[in-house]
Amino acid sequence: MKSIFVLLVLSVFMAKAQEIEKALQEIRQEYHNIESNLSDYTTKTISVDHQSTEGGYATAYLQDNQIKAIKAGFAGETGKNFYDFYYNQEGLLFVLATRHQYNRPFYWDAEAAKESGDNEVFDEAKTKIVEQCYYFKNDVLIHGLDNDKKKVNLEEEKMLSGQKELLELSETLKKDIAKY
Repeated sequence: MKSIFVLLVLSVFMAKAQEIEKALQEIRQEYHNIESNLSDYTTKTISVDHQSTEGGYATAYLQDNQIKAIKAGFAGETGKNFYDFYYNQEGLLFVLATRHQYNRPFYWDAEAAKESGDNEVFDEAKTKIVEQCYYFKNDVLIHGLDNDKKKVNLEEEKMLSGQKELLELSETLKKDIAKY
């Protein structure tokens, strides 16, 4: 009886894994289709300065007034964030989030460093770039990859809050774009 239960549990996990893998393949195909057709879409670019201390922009790619992608960038004192959102009929499909983390604030020159007892100044060559990939199905995060392209635990608090933040940012950008 115990072995039947174990086999049943294993088969459920395998079925779920196969379902997710199938969804990932579909998402990757849709992402590729959108990316390869970007030049064919109508674009709408807006300023989203209210989203960042140093300004930002969002460019929507539309097909028949339906948003297929939004590419947004936000600048701050200590770095830049870029988000590429991709959509299908069901909602958010995929997000590529890229963070450019400066070694010091962009205005941190020799004088600022000296005044603060620091021996390092802003150096763009020391900027660290971190990419993360988020896969969604029906606006629910189903898979994530870290900067090393390793699968992340979706149950971690960091991922749960990240999912919420990405969905909120996506909705905010869509509403901002709709105003124009």
